[in-house]
Amino acid sequence: SRMIGRIDDSIQASESRMIGRIDDSIQASESRMIGRIDESIQASESRMIGRIDDSESRMIGRIDESIQASESRMIGRIDDSESRIMGFSAEFIETNIIPQFNQIRAVMVTKDYLDEKLANFRESLEDSGLKVGQKLNRLVDKLYRKDLLTVDEVGEVHGVI
Repeated sequence: SRMIGRIDDSIQASESRMIGRIDDSIQASESRMIGRIDESIQASESRMIGRIDDSESRMIGRIDESIQASESRMIGRIDDSESRIMGFSAEFIETNIIPQFNQIRAVMVTKDYLDEKLANFRESLEDSGLKVGQKLNRLVDKLYRKDLLTVDEVGEVHGVI
């Protein structure tokens, strides 16, 4: 049960770190995209202002066309970037997170299995303890018969056993 708890804690910690990394990656990509969009808008605006000086009425039409084209390109880029980010996220999860979960599941033992192993171990310890106690009793009896132990000493040893 403690082992399963540790495994669960490890899974949760790994999952939290992975989700944090994915979130950081998405936020960084969004910041880069917004910076690029801002730069693109600023560049478009500068070009448009220079053209307005030449001919205001012609330029208004061109500005509208330019804005619409820029907007379409930006929307396309944003959609492409979003698709790539979503693809990356899905691929990352598919190639990194899911295999790790599957590996953990493959080696994870059940509570019944652990209960059975603990019961067997407990029986083995009890058998070993019983055998040690029997050997000690025989040794104490032999030492008593050879007058190497007193009755009180034999009682003390049996009181400890």
